[in-house]
Amino acid sequence: MSEKNEWKLVPVEPTPEMWAAVNKLDDEMAAGSYDGKGASIEQVWNCLVDAAPSAPGDTQDEQTESILWWIMRQAQEAKEPCGDDPESLAAVRNAKLASIGGAAAQALGLVRGPDYPAPAAGDALDAARYRWLRDHACNSLHLTRDGEHACNYLTAAQWIESCPEDFQDDAPEEIERMKATNTIWRLQVYPNTPVGFWVLHASTLDAAIDAAQVPQQGEA
Repeated sequence: MSEKNEWKLVPVEPTPEMWAAVNKLDDEMAAGSYDGKGASIEQVWNCLVDAAPSAPGDTQDEQTESILWWIMRQAQEAKEPCGDDPESLAAVRNAKLASIGGAAAQALGLVRGPDYPAPAAGDALDAARYRWLRDHACNSLHLTRDGEHACNYLTAAQWIESCPEDFQDDAPEEIERMKATNTIWRLQVYPNTPVGFWVLHASTLDAAIDAAQVPQQGEA
């Protein structure tokens, strides 16, 4: 019989199997009693609950759990000796089996899964920069870092001073940062044709992309 203070999902209408169990109980109780009375209400209730089929969700959960345990056992039993070489075929195969078994154990709640840190505040901005670089509609785009001064054995400051006209459209504070960091990111974009283009420079890739997102000459 069911223990008190337990819960169980049962059908709204008793199934034929539940009625059959109650009738059998009632007959047994009547045959074994001195007064010929059948089962009590409490006995009938407990019998109905015990004979009730498992709820669909319960059955599915039990099946899923059984499958996960089977996966864990199979993954463990399939491992083979691999020696001390972590790159051998057996070691690689064992590592894959361990991952499969670990995933099953995690699903069963036997082990904790990895704790992934929440996205940092700057991640969304970095993602937006990446999407701009990836999806920007133009004829062609050219991005380089230190592609001019470094190959000429010059510092960023020396290069900027040797051709100031190339940096006349860049912000003065950004020019100073390029000199201080000895780094020049150069972004050249041909908006519509292989002829007309615009160029900007920055001390970091982030600064270059941020500046490029401001509409430039020749672009809408």
